[in-house]
Amino acid sequence: MGLELLRRGTEERVRSMKRSVAWLLPLVWVLSSAGLAVAQDYAAALDGLLGNLGAEDAGKRANAVNAVDRLCNEATVPGAEADRAALCQAAAAKLAQANPMAQVYLLRVLERYGRNEGVEAAAKLLSAEDANVRESARRALERISAREAGQALAKALASAKDPKWRISLIHALGNRDDEELAPPLIKELGHENEEVRAAAAKALGKLGHKPAAEALSAAMGKGTPKTQAAFSDALKRAAVKFGVGRYLYRLEKQWVDYDPETGRFTPPKLPEPPPGEEEGLEEEKPEAYRLIDQLLERLKEKGLGKEAAKIVTRYGGYGKTPEETKRLYGELRALLKG
Repeated sequence: MGLELLRRGTEERVRSMKRSVAWLLPLVWVLSSAGLAVAQDYAAALDGLLGNLGAEDAGKRANAVNAVDRLCNEATVPGAEADRAALCQAAAAKLAQANPMAQVYLLRVLERYGRNEGVEAAAKLLSAEDANVRESARRALERISAREAGQALAKALASAKDPKWRISLIHALGNRDDEELAPPLIKELGHENEEVRAAAAKALGKLGHKPAAEALSAAMGKGTPKTQAAFSDALKRAAVKFGVGRYLYRLEKQWVDYDPETGRFTPPKLPEPPPGEEEGLEEEKPEAYRLIDQLLERLKEKGLGKEAAKIVTRYGGYGKTPEETKRLYGELRALLKG
């Protein structure tokens, strides 16, 4: 009886997946120790969609994008880690053979759902001739949580020649909020380009750990007034990470004594921060919350932000129990599918 129920449930899942991507999704049956399971041939599915993803015809391209979206919806439900990994591996494998337009869409898949599966393939496209492909690869590596993604961005920064591209890579490193990436950012504080120095200061301010704060402090008073202002703002931002709080932004300016023999200023006397102003690092969100955030971003992109906000408000955020969180995710997915 139990095996029959399992078989029926599996067949229903197969029918659902077939409806999602029509005939493009071959299914491979696998017998595992846990019982009967079904694995999707994501590589074959993407093969069938690749040509239209990069098609000049807007209608064909839109249909292919929708098919990829449905494929992602099936592969990224909570608990389907094996499917998510298989999808991202397939997307990464197809990057090299795709045209630039299709590469952008595949990189979006890795940006939203990828981990270490797509780092190597995305990193190769940081030097692509097409500017849209380069930017999509940068954004994907900024969002992918794997440590290797940050290392790939740092390597690209070391060899970047164009100041604008250098600044984009600096922003990506700062947004990753990884203290291990501070050394290449600290090095950029001495770059010849003023905008690059300012961007590096802002990124280090986001990191806010001791080496970053020390580097910003040492750089104070150097460079143009614009650069000095950037260093000052970044140092204030770093102070938040130490629990000092945003009240620093509201402090009145003070005159302090300067000792010409030591070259040091007398530290100013700072008032105690108001209650509740101390700020620390945010705790990492649970996987279910992260998936909901990704769904919300996609709903906003499709112009469904208000409808999604009403659903989230009804649940009081992510939901008060795991069951509510699961129902919230289901409603948001249903809204996305239309």
